[in-house]
Amino acid sequence: MTLKKKRLADMTRDSLRYLSANTDVTYFSQGSIAKALVEATNLEISRLQDFVSTVADNSFISTANGFYLDLFGEMLGLPRIKDRRASASIEDGAVRFYVDNGTLGARLRSPDPSQGLIPFGVTISSLDGSISFQTSTEVTFPINARSAFVPIRATDSGASFNVGANQLVVHNLNDNNVKVTNDISITTGSDVETDSEYRYRLSKAFTTKFGANRTAIQIAASSQPGVSRAEVVTYTRGAGTFDVLLVPQGNRLSRTTLENTRIAVEGVTAFGVSPTIREPVYVAVKIMGQLRFDPSVTEGQRVAARRAAESGVLRYLASIPLGGEFILNQLRSAILSSSVSIKDVRIIEFCLDGKQRVLSNVVLDKDELFVPDDTAEDAIQMI
Repeated sequence: MTLKKKRLADMTRDSLRYLSANTDVTYFSQGSIAKALVEATNLEISRLQDFVSTVADNSFISTANGFYLDLFGEMLGLPRIKDRRASASIEDGAVRFYVDNGTLGARLRSPDPSQGLIPFGVTISSLDGSISFQTSTEVTFPINARSAFVPIRATDSGASFNVGANQLVVHNLNDNNVKVTNDISITTGSDVETDSEYRYRLSKAFTTKFGANRTAIQIAASSQPGVSRAEVVTYTRGAGTFDVLLVPQGNRLSRTTLENTRIAVEGVTAFGVSPTIREPVYVAVKIMGQLRFDPSVTEGQRVAARRAAESGVLRYLASIPLGGEFILNQLRSAILSSSVSIKDVRIIEFCLDGKQRVLSNVVLDKDELFVPDDTAEDAIQMI
């Protein structure tokens, strides 16, 4: 419990009142010796009170902050999680270079005539340049391929480099016919663990030390970059079995995150005898909308508004939690609020898992999650 501190002014007032009532000292005007002595004494008492209060607050995990939490972590052998750079491997299928016509190999040639080459260190960024990544290795691909995935790493660490799908669309290759995009969100970047997050892990430290329990599994899984939380589902394949259902921070979990989580869960011993790390059941969404503008809106403003509306739809889909509900009015609101240039919107196509659906609200099952349809060329399109 936090100690209630007394203000310096209140301490001085109470001291002067006590002296007036219990001694012959009666002159307490500003500058008097009596008042000066009381104020000097209470100032030191106030400083001592602040010190005692700080020590008391930081003596318990529930109220400790900053450096003092780190001391608890050092004692428990559980250090604070540092900031991490967002990244994705080729296997994750995150960032893709492609061409609309012809082959990618004809544009990005390699010394080997049978292959194309994407160099190491190519910069890939968002439209406004605020988020940038670089290819972490050079990538070769068949000369007749129209697209190729690349491994990427953020140019700096932190959660500010996490990015939604189809936001990394600018590169520094000298060919405007070569295009780039990120087909899925990249959410593996993180800031230094906050006090509240660290306090939660520390509060579970003694439970997780024993291993072989639900808490140990959940902490190990949810501490992985890109994982929002983990739910343990028991008896999925009979007695002693369980699934760890990972809820992603973005729209989809990367292969790297799944593998790292599997290793982390196995490292805290088994909660049962047969664990399986699995993703949610993804429900692929395709949406096409027709925007209406005021006649005064220029063509350039319309292009920017369409891009903003598509980003707004992607953000809305990413905000729907596991087992949540797609609400049509919220979709319209996300589109209309994305740009002041948009006057109205009409949804002309709505597909789930490749099938046309009547335009209405959709409630997910408890293990389902909405994602943009990666089999469609333009899963989210505003015209």
